[in-house]
Amino acid sequence: MKKIYNYLNLFLLIVGVYYEICVWKVLPEKVPVHFSFSGVPNRWTTKGIELVVIFCMPWIMAAFMYCMGKLARKNPSLLSIPRKKEFLALPPQRQEPLWRLIDEMMAGMGSAIIILFLGIIRSIEKVATGADAGISWEFIVVFCFFIVFCIVYVVRLSRKVSGVIANPSR
Repeated sequence: MKKIYNYLNLFLLIVGVYYEICVWKVLPEKVPVHFSFSGVPNRWTTKGIELVVIFCMPWIMAAFMYCMGKLARKNPSLLSIPRKKEFLALPPQRQEPLWRLIDEMMAGMGSAIIILFLGIIRSIEKVATGADAGISWEFIVVFCFFIVFCIVYVVRLSRKVSGVIANPSR
């Protein structure tokens, strides 16, 4: 599954950068950069460095997720998993299935974060160009996907840790 996420991230990178370049060209000088809980823009800025940072954020966050997966393996104190002490006391070969799941989860989180930020950028575009008055329904769908994705991986991680620790013969 990690390979799929790696290819998906590469695809999203290419398509996302193309999309962001196209969006940049059609955006007016004044754009929303923050939305209230009700979805209405409550802070605007001019097209400039702040918007560039928002456009770069999905790629920075995806790279961060990959790095955290690699760093956690080298420095397990960065991990926040259930029964961490018991897990870290296991021999490396018994830990490996969980490390693979963590790598997969981090790559998947990279994809989910890219999609989430592209949803934010889509909302910025729609409000700035007058197509919508606030956060679009597309962003709501993407946000719900992100939450479900996180829950699924937390449950999988918890079950995997418990399974590895509970079954010493595996």
